[in-house]
Amino acid sequence: MFRNYRPDRCYIIAEIGGNFTTFDQARRLIDEAKASGVDAVKLQTYRAETLSSRNAMFDMENTGVTSQFELFRKYEIGHELHEAVFRYAEEHGLDWFSSPSHETDVDLLEKCGVGAHKVGSDDAVNIPFLRYLAKTGKPIILSTGMSTLDEVRESVAAIKEAGNQKLILLHAITSYPTHPENVNLRAMQTMMEAFPDLDVGYSDHTLTPVASLCAAAMGARVIERHFTYDKAADGPDHMLS
Repeated sequence: MFRNYRPDRCYIIAEIGGNFTTFDQARRLIDEAKASGVDAVKLQTYRAETLSSRNAMFDMENTGVTSQFELFRKYEIGHELHEAVFRYAEEHGLDWFSSPSHETDVDLLEKCGVGAHKVGSDDAVNIPFLRYLAKTGKPIILSTGMSTLDEVRESVAAIKEAGNQKLILLHAITSYPTHPENVNLRAMQTMMEAFPDLDVGYSDHTLTPVASLCAAAMGARVIERHFTYDKAADGPDHMLS
């Protein structure tokens, strides 16, 4: 799946999930991402019914105080839109994949022919889910925000024990946006030392390119950033893209 992944440079992922609800919006994002020189685009695959309680609330800078269930329901996308977006990315020479949040999301992505899976930090220690993903045999990119190093070790072991050795780890801070004093790129280097057999990178939620540039200079093999055509556009992730 990673046809654009090369050993001589950092691999750049444009996270466009959460920044579109229509194909026209997605097409514009992909066109802009392609023009900027990224290697891949990534979606978010979820259904509010399987992801959130109706009573759960967000209270973050990028969302304000709002219902998690209603926000997720507003931005969830169906099978046909997944297929159309993936096909468009493929036609434009970009790698493409998504972050599933439930086993049924994995099944949808497998029907789309996805070649890799991204795991968000919220599922980094969801061992049954990681084993389900691992059994697809597809490469896994695992964000590790909120995880201790021992928890990362447990997750890596679960994926490998399920027969999947194709794994990339990403350091991440799960505050949206992430402020510079909280970036802590040394954690990325700690994972490089702890897992010398794995590629390690950084999932960046800061508001400027500085942290990503520093991560690349410190040896990150992968950089993931939210991507937008307009930071003032409607949606929770545009402002931190």
